[in-house]
Amino acid sequence: GYRSDLAGVCAGEDVVFNNCTFNDYNGAILDGSEIRNSTVRTLDSSGYALSAWSGTVVENCAISSAYVFDGLVTFTCSCIGQVDYREYEDDIVLIDSILAHPLFCGSEYTVHSNSFCLPENNDCGVLMGAWGEGCGISASIEETVLPDPVIAYETRLHSCCPNPFNPSTELSYTLSRPGTVRLTIYDVSGRRVRELVNEPQGTGPQSAEWDGRDDDDRSAPAGVYFARLEACGKVETRKLALVK
Repeated sequence: GYRSDLAGVCAGEDVVFNNCTFNDYNGAILDGSEIRNSTVRTLDSSGYALSAWSGTVVENCAISSAYVFDGLVTFTCSCIGQVDYREYEDDIVLIDSILAHPLFCGSEYTVHSNSFCLPENNDCGVLMGAWGEGCGISASIEETVLPDPVIAYETRLHSCCPNPFNPSTELSYTLSRPGTVRLTIYDVSGRRVRELVNEPQGTGPQSAEWDGRDDDDRSAPAGVYFARLEACGKVETRKLALVK
């Protein structure tokens, strides 16, 4: 592992940090790098612990604050105290990550026993960061100094179930934020067969059922179809098969 207390680290593509600790005004400045199983924090409220550009991958990390500049940045199974993305909200992918303060023990890198960074306190079942428990329960949550944790979702159209299907199938999807959703079925020629959803929906898991019928309530012929999800600035497509 690498430990930086005096100066931040700047790294570009093809650089991987694993089991590292960074603590400075800008603890880590990454442009397309990977950082895993690491702790990144700053004691300076005017700076960001992590600054990330396009292609940066963050996994199993404890981060006091992060700034995303542009391009796709992915956070997986990480605990982040604050994320500043400004106009780059659509470029952030949060998978099973928690937006809550890591609850560091004072100026140390270890965390309180009720921190979401500990494997027994998060759904990933992993240690988020390079350091484990170092002190008892923090009273800050009880004093509502911190908000309740928010589980961030990635906008994604999941597999249809069942598939192949007859007579109906369920299409499940998740939304990263509230907004207008369109979920449409097309045939192999690109012709619209059925519009399942066209309305505002909230963040999180959603689902819709296709009963194998078209917009005119006629039974669709057996064959291959495509479900197309348009939401949160993304478009995803899945193939499904209707059998008779």
